[in-house]
Amino acid sequence: MEINNTTIEEAVIGRVCDQIMDEWSWRELAERALKDRIAAAFSAGVDEVVNATVKKAVMDGLDYEYDKDVDVFGKSKGGKTTVRAELARMVSDYWSQSVDKYGKPSSSSYDTKMTRAEWTMMHVCAADFSEAMKKEAVAVTGALKDGLRQQLRKSTDEMLNGLFRVKSLQDQAEKLA
Repeated sequence: MEINNTTIEEAVIGRVCDQIMDEWSWRELAERALKDRIAAAFSAGVDEVVNATVKKAVMDGLDYEYDKDVDVFGKSKGGKTTVRAELARMVSDYWSQSVDKYGKPSSSSYDTKMTRAEWTMMHVCAADFSEAMKKEAVAVTGALKDGLRQQLRKSTDEMLNGLFRVKSLQDQAEKLA
């Protein structure tokens, strides 16, 4: 019997390949990869479908007609309305409601009458004006402080020059400048 290296190598390689193929679950890996790709594609498509469906449902819900006023038997006492129209009415009523000087709803004839919109704008403008005035007051106070310092220095220099007739090194330096 003749031992051939090529035959031995082929037999070893074949046996190793068979053993690897038996132990390696390539089918499971392929199935898992395929399932992951399908799940990712499905997830992306589902998000778009869900968002479009929710948007359509909300828009349809806002335009859904219903009877707002019904009697105890469920019969309509008024005309039909929609959620959108009711919401617009409620917002309009909120801003046009009469309020007192504290912004609280008021039906008293003694309080100054103004709408909530007017009261809100008055307070926003007042806060803005107050902030602007505060900034201007700080600027004017700073300028006043600087001017007062300058005037005090000038007065002090004049008094010192009147009391002392000697020219100091600082006096000589100021004349050169």
